[in-house]
Amino acid sequence: MLKLLRYPIFLGLLGSFFISGGMVLQHILPYSPSIGWILGFICFLTASYFAVKNN
Repeated sequence: MLKLLRYPIFLGLLGSFFISGGMVLQHILPYSPSIGWILGFICFLTASYFAVKNN
């Protein structure tokens, strides 16, 4: 049960990292903002799933 409490926090931070990393690398890699937003969205959806599942 305690392990399920950590997943939303970790995935939320990971999603923010993906979005920020994609925006930082936009001048180096052409599609990095799109990839970052997609990965961040998947992380936020998964974090929401674990948060609802915990209740």
